[in-house]
Amino acid sequence: MKIFTTISALLLGLLSAPLSGQTTITFTGDCLGATITLDSIGTDATGRNIYLDNAPPESNTQIQIFYDATAMAWQVGIPGNIFYTAASDFAPKPPSSDTIPYLATSLCGAANANATVSGPGTQATQGGDPCADLGGDDDNDGVCNDNDACPGFDDGEDPDMDGIPTGCDTNPMVADGFLIDSDCIDPNGPVLLTLDGDDGNRRNIYRNATLQLEAIWDVDSLRWEVRAIGNSDNVFVFNTLPSVPNPPSTMAQAWEAESACSGQTATVTGTGTQDIKCDVSCDDSNSCTDDAVDDDCNCVYTSNDTELPVLTCLNDTVYLNDQGIGSYDENSLFTVTDNCGEVTAPLGQIVQVDCDTVGSTLEYAVIGAVDASGNEATPCTATVMVLDTFTISACPPNSVSTLVNGRDRLLPNFPNPVIASTTIPFELAAPGSVLLQIYDLKGRPLWRRQMNGLAGENQVIIHREELGVSGVLTYTLTTETTVATGKMIVR
Repeated sequence: MKIFTTISALLLGLLSAPLSGQTTITFTGDCLGATITLDSIGTDATGRNIYLDNAPPESNTQIQIFYDATAMAWQVGIPGNIFYTAASDFAPKPPSSDTIPYLATSLCGAANANATVSGPGTQATQGGDPCADLGGDDDNDGVCNDNDACPGFDDGEDPDMDGIPTGCDTNPMVADGFLIDSDCIDPNGPVLLTLDGDDGNRRNIYRNATLQLEAIWDVDSLRWEVRAIGNSDNVFVFNTLPSVPNPPSTMAQAWEAESACSGQTATVTGTGTQDIKCDVSCDDSNSCTDDAVDDDCNCVYTSNDTELPVLTCLNDTVYLNDQGIGSYDENSLFTVTDNCGEVTAPLGQIVQVDCDTVGSTLEYAVIGAVDASGNEATPCTATVMVLDTFTISACPPNSVSTLVNGRDRLLPNFPNPVIASTTIPFELAAPGSVLLQIYDLKGRPLWRRQMNGLAGENQVIIHREELGVSGVLTYTLTTETTVATGKMIVR
């Protein structure tokens, strides 16, 4: 009787209170040592009545009489602890003991075989169709249509014993949850615990609310336990394998009995268990890392990247403003890419230039582009050309015109930028031969005119189509006494 005391204590208060005015049964059995009155509290899925002891809950009896469709028998006890059974499928009431004998189970022993079942809650004949008022039984599985868990299939066909009929079970051969088979917990067969959240530390929790059982990782004892819900002092079996995220199956490691189940064995299976210690996925979908699992079932990612970043240097041009000042960002001088993502930039400052650097080409050796794995890109060289503004120059005259001697002078072209045509003016101290030439920034000649200039102001009109290109161009005036250069932009 020790098992009955342990399990029945978990069930107190779970069953509905008896309904007044319902039919009653009087039960007397030597095993229970008292006469019990039970009231009908409703019907089961097969349309048969369920009876519950009408004694107050504090009496710790709460005995039931109910029909077990699998055993095709009426039973006396509580689910998991049956004391008497009558091999009959009478409906909707159980047979009286005068009609069908109620035999004691191994929990009571042969010495306690006597049992009397009588009262208006019993019947002496087979009875009618128990499903007549519950929609019938179209699939002939003994479960009425109104209560059918799997219409069209046999609700009693459940080889994995998880309570889900085969016809509606996506895993018909593997229990959907944590299935434990132990005489200590239920001598009539396996008990299923279903997923009920997790412990917040990567491990799942499984529970059976009817039997008030849970399978949970205990952080204090560092083991998996099957125990009364919320009660670490009432443990039935345990397993020390620190599996993640589910408790281990018997195949992974044998479960051991606690003192309440001393000498008992337990078989644990189901989708809520695992055959290995760490059943975790560490695939981060990153080809640049090797994924592994450590002894504590944590994911460990190690870089496998050996490919160098690709560094490409650029050529930039900076134009001074009307104050004779310009600037550029060193990050605009290169691009860098890497097969595995982020790269540390080798530069990053804002650099200022002025009239002292007009016409100069600055060179930068770009080095130190390193990716997260420490691979450094091959260095390259970037250039920056500094040019004066396109409008009136703010720089000293010798940055626009180089005077050898005399008063010959090259003036800025207008309009600038050039859209359709532009005029280049110049002044001569005396009449003479003049050469006017236009070049691109690489020094290639684009336009040339030799002429005789007059003393004073002269002008040369140039049409855009004569140049044939767009961009920044330079023009040079050469006389007997002067060489002068200016710049224009052609749209």
